[in-house]
Amino acid sequence: MYDQASELRELVRKGALPASAPKLHRPKLLVVSGGRAGVGTTTIAVNLAVVLAHQRRRTLLADAAPPGGGAVLSRVEEGDALADAVPGRRTVGDALQSGPEGLIKVLPAAWALGKDSEAPGAARSRLVGELRGLGSEVEFVVVDAGNGVGPLVRPLWGAADMVLLVTTPEPASVMDAYASIKLLASDRGAVPTASLPIHTLVNKSPHRSVARQVHTRLSQACLRFLGIEVEGVGFVADDPRVPAADRAGKPVVICTPRCRSARGIRALGKTVLQRTRQSAVTT
Repeated sequence: MYDQASELRELVRKGALPASAPKLHRPKLLVVSGGRAGVGTTTIAVNLAVVLAHQRRRTLLADAAPPGGGAVLSRVEEGDALADAVPGRRTVGDALQSGPEGLIKVLPAAWALGKDSEAPGAARSRLVGELRGLGSEVEFVVVDAGNGVGPLVRPLWGAADMVLLVTTPEPASVMDAYASIKLLASDRGAVPTASLPIHTLVNKSPHRSVARQVHTRLSQACLRFLGIEVEGVGFVADDPRVPAADRAGKPVVICTPRCRSARGIRALGKTVLQRTRQSAVTT
């Protein structure tokens, strides 16, 4: 049976993967956020990172969601990897670990920056700067920013090449997604410009039409009341294979690559590649 993950590992071993980004090129920063717990930000972030790797893009998953769900799902030992990096004892590059199937790199416990009691703002800015400086190692940085507006969300949103706001069709989830945008809109430095809008993804959706209605509601409300452009990037189906894969600690795009949810995440990966290329041309 054809094993895409095995082929990719062999290409990495032989050094055959194309280095499409020059060494000093800034990696694309993709920030995955949610308005409330349970919408699936970690699942989307982990699987999106793997899908980008399947497209032969060197990818890093940064776990900035307390208490480190991204690292747990990727079966990475958190330890004090980034806790050591916070006060300057180690760099972000020193803290990188190997992720699922060896396809991606993982930065565990980025949320530990919030524990820096001396200069938390400076530490968070340094994290963003160091992620931006990893162009010699990765082409994409996918950040699991968790749910709500934590201490890392503002600088991450402000620096992002693409903000992916995850919601479910539940009315309370949609309202929380809108509330997150509204709260961050009070700090315009945390909200992307019109040329780099916030993108919404409807997770656990029963049907495409339901997701389309959610996108429309959020887009219209944000434009009318906040003056902020929001664009939909599709949906991921409600699929029992996702929680099963999560419990096994493996991405669903690896466990059951042909299921509905895996197909939705692969479609998301193609959209991300297309829109980040467009932004590179227009900025």
